[in-house]
Amino acid sequence: MNVILGLKLGRRLTAAAALSDETFIFHDVHSVPSRADTLEAGMTRYLQTLLEQLKPAHVYYYAPTSTQTTTGRLVLLVEQAAADHGIPARRLAKSDVFGGVSALPARTRRELRDQVRHLWPTLSEGKFIRQAVLAEAAAAALVGELRHEWPPV
Repeated sequence: MNVILGLKLGRRLTAAAALSDETFIFHDVHSVPSRADTLEAGMTRYLQTLLEQLKPAHVYYYAPTSTQTTTGRLVLLVEQAAADHGIPARRLAKSDVFGGVSALPARTRRELRDQVRHLWPTLSEGKFIRQAVLAEAAAAALVGELRHEWPPV
């Protein structure tokens, strides 16, 4: 039983979705601290807790931004936390996340949410922004599981 952890990193919200044997076993949406002094400590604790409790075989994350931002800092924290646990972490591009869930690529976050919702009905609960961020994390986990099970030739 391999657990794949998918993350969507953003400057305001971070979402996590864990997939095991084609079933979502965990999901969470976490607010990112806005103050720089609490960002690193709070997010490091959050990531450490996720990795210790879920024990994923791989981490796949989607972070749609440049490296000189809050999201860029989160990328570094994810990579460091994964390295500390000996877990491979791979960044996914927008085309991977928005094009990897169905035969037709999603053009918007709403379309991606609707595509993922067919596979995971729980995604219909809560506010749209949380659903959209969680859909991106779920798509990252789905793409990660596909890459893990069927590595590129």
